[in-house]
Amino acid sequence: MLIDHVRAYAYPGTGGGTVTVTDPSENVGASQSPSVLAPGQIKAGSGAKVAVEGVSIADTWPGGSFEVTVSNAAGRLHTEAVAGVYGSGQAAASITLTGGLASINAALATLTYEGAGNGEWIWVSAVDPQGQKVSSAIIASETAAPSTGGAPSTPPGLVAPADPVQGTNDVPVVTTPSTFSIDPGATGAITGIRFTDTDPDGTFTVRVSGDTGLLRTSANTTVVEQGEGTSALTMTGSMAAINAELETLTYQDVRGSGTEWLWVSVNDAGGAQGVSPVVVSVTADPVNAPPSTPAPGAAPSIQAPDSITAQAGMQEALRGVQVTDDDPTGAFAVVVSDATGLLWTSAIDGVTARGNGSTELSLQGELDDINAALATLTRQADPAGGAEWLWVSATDPQGSRSYEPIVITALAAPDAVFA
Repeated sequence: MLIDHVRAYAYPGTGGGTVTVTDPSENVGASQSPSVLAPGQIKAGSGAKVAVEGVSIADTWPGGSFEVTVSNAAGRLHTEAVAGVYGSGQAAASITLTGGLASINAALATLTYEGAGNGEWIWVSAVDPQGQKVSSAIIASETAAPSTGGAPSTPPGLVAPADPVQGTNDVPVVTTPSTFSIDPGATGAITGIRFTDTDPDGTFTVRVSGDTGLLRTSANTTVVEQGEGTSALTMTGSMAAINAELETLTYQDVRGSGTEWLWVSVNDAGGAQGVSPVVVSVTADPVNAPPSTPAPGAAPSIQAPDSITAQAGMQEALRGVQVTDDDPTGAFAVVVSDATGLLWTSAIDGVTARGNGSTELSLQGELDDINAALATLTRQADPAGGAEWLWVSATDPQGSRSYEPIVITALAAPDAVFA
């Protein structure tokens, strides 16, 4: 505890008194790290600006100056100006907010994210006045609903970067069923959701959230719940008590048909976060339905190089990108996108191309024709050079989708040497 100064006054005619200064850490335990509250996942398409709701910082000793950093690989982050907060890096991949906790939370309430690719992690880290740190991750994905190929546990092809401040604190391991099916308007139990952690002590926060389904639990435990009967249920308590609640979790359909992702995120006492999804499908039994068609096959397969080295500012061929599918008939859609490089293909009969000369190129048509267009794919690297992800996504006529990333490193041209 840091004390600047203490002043005590005794009025004439009094016998004086005592001044007691209490360190709150003596009452609340050794760990005084702040807590980061954040959603497990947000949906953000490439180039679309969305509000990142539900991000806030809490601390048992909220006085003094805090520092909060929100960062990602390529998307643009922004908060509105708030009195009492000094912000740096606005409209960039990393922003830092410094000030009082209430003012910082007011700024975080205005946080927006503009996606730059097909998926990435957004990290929120907080440092309190005593220098104790904690962080939490948010998955940003452009996919609005799961494809019939299933949902990944993280954005497709994306490997979680190292936690900026967690160090050796292992993230909780979240176990969920891969899929859950329910009839329209029905309520059903989702079994098999639970979590473990290498350090099972302390207080955990679990958030189960989707788009429309209503979530409830019924166990009689000490867990503090928020959002019972809504599409976002938050539970705070011990690991054993929360797992007991998760055993009684039910989902009530209110949309009538379709699919959605149900995300389960777990934050441990140190702030490390684990996330896992469930694909929820709402299907009605057919009545006098025509003969069924075969179920769609696997998602398309994308062949692409793992990495490419290019020259900064130069337009070069991007070879080796092709798409195959068990059923190559029908209309396919392929999107190639990155953060800074400009993309082109030659005109091919039967292919509708949108975005030539931009950072996102969309191709629609028969698979053979799309592959012919991909064989002419070129990319002009950013003159500043550097490394970034290039994403290739392919969607078949049944809606199954797959992704494949390419790491592109653009090298600056060497300085000219004169004899």
